[in-house]
Amino acid sequence: MARNNDFKAKHALIMLVAAYCCEFIGALFKLEHWVYSDAIIIFATILKVMASIILLIKLLSYPKLKDFLNQ
Repeated sequence: MARNNDFKAKHALIMLVAAYCCEFIGALFKLEHWVYSDAIIIFATILKVMASIILLIKLLSYPKLKDFLNQ
């Protein structure tokens, strides 16, 4: 199982980009009335939530968070 230190911010950003790509593809499927469009959009939403949570955890666990926010 992955610990907090196993994920890096770049992994979360890659997940976020992949989620937006999946959402775009799901929207195209929806416009064309093809099957599985709802499943693709739901998958993209779950992926975006997971990536956002990972980014939030990485931000809150950053040791110099106050210095970063005060810049």
